[in-house]
Amino acid sequence: MLAQVAGRIFWMSRYLERSESMARMVNAYSQLIMDLPRGAELEWSTLLNIFGVEDTFRSRELYLTEYSVMQFLIARINNNSSLKYSVKKAQENARITRTVLTEEVWETINELQIYVNEFSDRSVSRKNRYLFLDEVVGRCQMVNGLMITNQCRDHVYRFSKVGHLLERIDLNVRTIDTLSYATSGSANRDNAFDTLIWAGMLRSLSTLGMYRRSVGPMVDAQSAINFVVSEETLPRSTIFCLKSIRSAILDLKNNKGLLRVVDSAIRSVGNFNASKMRSKKSQQSIARLYNFSRKFTEEATKTLFLPRQT
Repeated sequence: MLAQVAGRIFWMSRYLERSESMARMVNAYSQLIMDLPRGAELEWSTLLNIFGVEDTFRSRELYLTEYSVMQFLIARINNNSSLKYSVKKAQENARITRTVLTEEVWETINELQIYVNEFSDRSVSRKNRYLFLDEVVGRCQMVNGLMITNQCRDHVYRFSKVGHLLERIDLNVRTIDTLSYATSGSANRDNAFDTLIWAGMLRSLSTLGMYRRSVGPMVDAQSAINFVVSEETLPRSTIFCLKSIRSAILDLKNNKGLLRVVDSAIRSVGNFNASKMRSKKSQQSIARLYNFSRKFTEEATKTLFLPRQT
């Protein structure tokens, strides 16, 4: 498979997963803000921190209001972390590689971009936001379903799978670390409010139903975090994604560097325990997982995606 095509498929999948994750996270966070009473609510800056864009937001001297944050995250095409930008990049990568994708996958991604272009600007306010974001989630999931059911289990499928799993890991780590920090300084907050916050976190990662089935109806911070990080049967957990990435790259040529990066991250999950979230070992694990996406992408770019000189 041509190196440039592999890279395009990888990034197409990452941008699609990023679009879906952002749509679900923004929806869940918006609803959580409304559920929490005055004085117990989280700041809008927390949502920006989850996506790692608070500094970018503040550098543009925007007021920290619900509307400005939603506009920045949903509809700002010049924000390379926005939903609109991510969908645009996914469509660009799919267009260039459409000859190796099924016709249905290409058409669904193209229709997603048309939909987002048409409705994102008018979906910043609460009136239209929830339906718009739900539609984005559904269309992204449709692409994943088409890839799973129709795509040959070749390198196209392999790199697509790795891309979306890598993006899931990144969001998991950012969400857990940001919310842990945001709630740790709230000694006066009622425990019931923390339950709402962590249930909202699980909902934003599409794992609340499986948590209640596997752990129980009541949500607490430690159980929720450990479930998202370490539950080996959960497709969205960090450990499940890491092991799935390892399986996907196992038969690739020049994979030794990638396997080292993945194996190091798997060991970090083994050293993590939410009951000791602020311990040195757990903090080191979080730091390594934070860097995993960057290190893996750099290694993949160097060994797989850039054509080597012969």
